[in-house]
Amino acid sequence: MNEQVEKEIEAIKTVLNALEPLDEETRSNVLEYVLKKLKLDIGQLTNNNQGIAADTNGGSESNSEPETTIHIEKFKDQKQPKTDMEMAVLVAYYLQYVAPQGEKKLVITTEDLDTYFKIASYPIPAAINQLLTNTKNAGYIDQSAHGQYKLNAVGYNLVKHNMPRTDSGKNRKRKKRAPNKK
Repeated sequence: MNEQVEKEIEAIKTVLNALEPLDEETRSNVLEYVLKKLKLDIGQLTNNNQGIAADTNGGSESNSEPETTIHIEKFKDQKQPKTDMEMAVLVAYYLQYVAPQGEKKLVITTEDLDTYFKIASYPIPAAINQLLTNTKNAGYIDQSAHGQYKLNAVGYNLVKHNMPRTDSGKNRKRKKRAPNKK
């Protein structure tokens, strides 16, 4: 990842960490002041983010799911992915359904994994370039174009209904039954 992207990620983390403990009105006041101080027009920022979202979504498909927008690190902590593949699926789900409006997208790439693993404080796997292919082969995502992958129903259900995995209830591994003795 280039130095500019790393600086951007660090800035996002800093801003989110500073604003998260504040109530909604205070957050709004702080952001309004910062935008004025930096001489940024909120209308222009909104239009730019909508353009980015439209480009990255790759079409006019709707990605509206009634999820509350939360930080990727908190989402990861809530869902507790156990493997790199589960984390990759979680990133795809997050970007499609949970991310703030300007970040949402329908397809993910290895660059997205690298970025969001870092933001979520999840260890970067050694074979990150192979992770999306392995996750596709496991049936959680589908390839939509070269290097681009999209969440499928199996991946959706994993994150939405089966994470975090628990030792009780429907997520418990079934024990093999002993054969009947006659």
